[in-house]
Amino acid sequence: MKKNKYIKFRVSIEDKAEIKKLSETLGYDSISDYLSSIALSGMTHKDRILAFQEVDSLRKRNAMVENNINQIAKYVNTYKVIDKDRYDEYVKLFRSFITARYEQNLHLEEFYKRISDLKK
Repeated sequence: MKKNKYIKFRVSIEDKAEIKKLSETLGYDSISDYLSSIALSGMTHKDRILAFQEVDSLRKRNAMVENNINQIAKYVNTYKVIDKDRYDEYVKLFRSFITARYEQNLHLEEFYKRISDLKK
């Protein structure tokens, strides 16, 4: 589609630099393409912040589970044994990790879909 109409608005030097940086980081050909996609997407700034917060929350949750798994692995590698009394706890932890990873992947797919929809 040919773009031949202009919309003008004012921003500070710092804001313009940030907008340019974001448009380049997200792979847009121009600031105009970036701003158009945001305006036409229907996603508000708050929506984008919430999406990034959700991804960050998932990352933190997985980091905690991974830390626990690493502690178990270190123990098993050091002592070459798995505590029979805690076996069920370990299995539950591993299942929790797998579930968290699965949920993270679903949320990330949705997040990336939203981001790619912005570029259309």
